[in-house]
Amino acid sequence: MKDKFSQTVAVQAGNATCRACRIYPLCHGGCTQMKLEYKAPVGCLKGYTEEQKTKILSGRMHELIALRS
Repeated sequence: MKDKFSQTVAVQAGNATCRACRIYPLCHGGCTQMKLEYKAPVGCLKGYTEEQKTKILSGRMHELIALRS
């Protein structure tokens, strides 16, 4: 049980690629279970392309602008 807890805590922040990603503050790399099951050390856990990331940021920006109106 202690080993499982240690693994969970270790993956909560995502991998280095995740933390360097421009949408990490919005995505956080997915849920902890996904991070535990994903074995590759690099790459987007959710498989987002740069185009998809741009759409996510654009959508969020439009939501924020709408809230201020």
